[in-house]
Amino acid sequence: MTASPPLALVRADVRDPELSERLWNYWRDLGGDPAPEWHQRYLRRLAEQDGHDRYTFWGQVGHQRVGLVIVRTEPDWLAPERRIGYIVEFTVFRPWRLQGFGRALYRRAREYLAAQGCAWVELDVLPANQTGMAFLRAMGFQIAYHHMRGGEWGQ
Repeated sequence: MTASPPLALVRADVRDPELSERLWNYWRDLGGDPAPEWHQRYLRRLAEQDGHDRYTFWGQVGHQRVGLVIVRTEPDWLAPERRIGYIVEFTVFRPWRLQGFGRALYRRAREYLAAQGCAWVELDVLPANQTGMAFLRAMGFQIAYHHMRGGEWGQ
């Protein structure tokens, strides 16, 4: 097995225009085309929560940003004395993919969450994101439950 690239987590300024652009591109890569109003609401919410229960990091090698991860922590609803870590957003930027940076970024995020007292990590992934699913399986993730959604309210 090859060694992980020397990647560090560096706290991101959630008001950084590059962060906004990278998130927009990430969602488009996933097949979405977020409305500008939705994108701005998301960035405002991210700024409100940053440093409280949500943390935004660049994955960097030296000064080069190769990826982005947003994590959050919260008490386990079954055992509130225990914390659960969530990976909210995770991406390696296009020119840096398939070089081990995804593994390194995940490991650094996992180390950060473990240091916050998180017993494990959870995340959501779109079923259509087969590349993401394969990566997560390689990182040891398993499908834990199915998320279901109903019709519009009032139906």
